[in-house]
Amino acid sequence: MGAPDLVLASFRKTVSDLAWAGEGRVELVQTECLDNAALIGAAALF
Repeated sequence: MGAPDLVLASFRKTVSDLAWAGEGRVELVQTECLDNAALIGAAALF
């Protein structure tokens, strides 16, 4: 188990405890493009 697995496990627990999802559950997945993952995620906010 690597660092991303540990971080995602913690995030998944927190999100499942706090998220309000209208239908279904919120799913967190590991990115495949590590170099610009933050930029891609932030772009969705604008």
